Amino acid sequence: MRLEIARTAIDLLPAPAVWLPESGDLIVADVHLGKSAAFRARGIPVPEGETAADLERLSDLTRSMAAKRLLVAGDLVHAPASLGGGFPVRLAEWCESLDCDILLIEGNHDRRAGRIAMETVPFLDIGGLRVVHDPADLAADQPGIAGHLHPSLRIAASPRSSLRQACFRLRGEQLVIPAFGSFTGSHPLTPEPGERYFAALREKLVEIPYELASRGLR
Repeated sequence: MRLEIARTAIDLLPAPAVWLPESGDLIVADVHLGKSAAFRARGIPVPEGETAADLERLSDLTRSMAAKRLLVAGDLVHAPASLGGGFPVRLAEWCESLDCDILLIEGNHDRRAGRIAMETVPFLDIGGLRVVHDPADLAADQPGIAGHLHPSLRIAASPRSSLRQACFRLRGEQLVIPAFGSFTGSHPLTPEPGERYFAALREKLVEIPYELASRGLR
């Protein structure tokens, strides 16, 4: 689905991700690699495998889009415990295997985890857009792309049932991306008039009307 923000073409992908066709940048947010390892370190017996699966999904996505650069808008890794068991080596090998450059826009979980061996910046400007992790770091009138919120909607399916679905949120010229990580939760938004919401339903992105989104809260 094609949008335009600050005179820049932006394609929303069901992955979920954002594609900037003019620059060849692919943007994801909130991958939270190693989250299950952090849970297991605290004695919570959750299954393994989501980190390898998410890295494979990212590799496939960069190849399918022929991306020049992968931008992670924060929270690539989940916690300090995520970096144990040889994970830094695995991550470095994965970065080397990519057919494109990778840049991390540092998120709050990345700062807590530490020791991430890749190029990291606090924000990145692409034309008139600023890519950050937390949308609160954008000025009120500043066009940008962010993550952090893990947005989702409760979409009314019938008068008595609703579907909770991850979504993109567009407020003015500020876009928030859903979390990419497969073991990452989401936070239902309270729909606001004037905002736009986009969700992947059966692997196709559709715009969710405000009236339908707001009905899911009743």
